[in-house]
Amino acid sequence: MVLSDVTVAAVLAERKQLICTHTVSAAASVECAVSEMNTHHIGCVLIKKGIRAVGIFTERDVLTRVICAHRDPLRTRVSEVMTRGFISISINTLVESAFELMVRRRLRHLPVRSEGKIITVVSAGDITNWLFRVHKYEAENLMQYILTDYPH
Repeated sequence: MVLSDVTVAAVLAERKQLICTHTVSAAASVECAVSEMNTHHIGCVLIKKGIRAVGIFTERDVLTRVICAHRDPLRTRVSEVMTRGFISISINTLVESAFELMVRRRLRHLPVRSEGKIITVVSAGDITNWLFRVHKYEAENLMQYILTDYPH
């Protein structure tokens, strides 16, 4: 496998759930969004208005726009503190490109589109774990090759 040819689809294929996007309504409270994140052990939720995703709400948003701003999570609407104009990638985006984008823009979560619709969110952890497994497999294969006796 040539790493530069691998798409995000390969990373998602190894996850337990390929198609899984947790959402909350733009009118929901921050407390509701955080509860959803805690329930599912995830770091973000997409914010929807009707059927359209209008933002993303992340752990970083909770810290910077709610806690540090001394806002009441029960009374603050998630639409007031979400990240608008979020970046998303295609399921066909190369892993290398997605990782580079996450590092350059300091993103931990990237919504993933397929056929124009957001189908899931890939995290920096998903990509890092996938890269670790690929590099470990490659290292083991190289060690086996080096240590194998050359046939006479």
